[in-house]
Amino acid sequence: MILTVTLNPSVDTLYKLDTLNIDSVNRTAPLKVLGGKGVNAARVLSILGSQAIVTGFLGGYNGQYFSDNLNVLLKNNPMKNEFIKCHDETRNCITIMHDSGKQTEINELGPRISNNELNQLLSKIKNIINTRSINIVVISGNIPIGVDEDIYYQLISLINSLNLDIKVILDTSQDVLKKTLKLCSENCTFPYAIKPNIHELKEISPIASNDIAKLISACSMDNIPIVIVSMGSKGCFAKIKSSIYSATVKPITAVNPTGSGDSSVGALAYAIENNLSDKNLIQCSMAAGEANALEENIGYISKNKYQEYYNYVKVKKIV
Repeated sequence: MILTVTLNPSVDTLYKLDTLNIDSVNRTAPLKVLGGKGVNAARVLSILGSQAIVTGFLGGYNGQYFSDNLNVLLKNNPMKNEFIKCHDETRNCITIMHDSGKQTEINELGPRISNNELNQLLSKIKNIINTRSINIVVISGNIPIGVDEDIYYQLISLINSLNLDIKVILDTSQDVLKKTLKLCSENCTFPYAIKPNIHELKEISPIASNDIAKLISACSMDNIPIVIVSMGSKGCFAKIKSSIYSATVKPITAVNPTGSGDSSVGALAYAIENNLSDKNLIQCSMAAGEANALEENIGYISKNKYQEYYNYVKVKKIV
């Protein structure tokens, strides 16, 4: 069973326009889906066949809407809702697809979380790990207002203290990722897997280089068993324990690429839980990202499209 932690989920609204007219009225019909990186990952791993528990913070009208519609896209194998109720409103995130493939996003900051609410969540996570058969925890997304930037390090340490056999997947970016990895390195407690994209990796690296292996070493990632660096349409670079791989994917015309990274993380969790080989793990993760980009919904895949694009992922072992 897989637990995903999403501290700052969202109600996502997609607008599609032929042309976005600035300083004018634009009319279109909305597509509403539930978002947040961990929720998107949980939805995809549920579609692939794993069981998911989702937790984090939900509040206000949006929080109730989120709970009521959590499993609307899942025909079976629903996610288990273990979210903590917070005082402030769950955020909205807006994506506008316009002008032949351009994408504009407006993301609210989200609720302010109190110390009491954070402690409730930590107690919830402890209880879930102590009472459920959790073998993987996915920690994803940005951090809401009021929560310290070291929270992901705290969560990794907490999970490792409760059960060293649980594998933690970390999916965050920029300063939060950089600070978390620094604290992990200083205290010798690491996530099992991370999946930054190439831009995120270069952002946090203390060195300037196009050599991905050097960037990984410079970013204190050598002690993380699985590091998958996604490169969009160019595929990915993967370090899995002592082996290095590159992978290519089939070119596609994306319908909506939002959530593709989250979908890859969900598929990665599924692959780790099912002990897939290195090659199959990479194929699984990359194919889910592609399948998501072919859907209007965010953090959603068709199993048929996933299987089709799985076979198109070509993996080459470098070392």
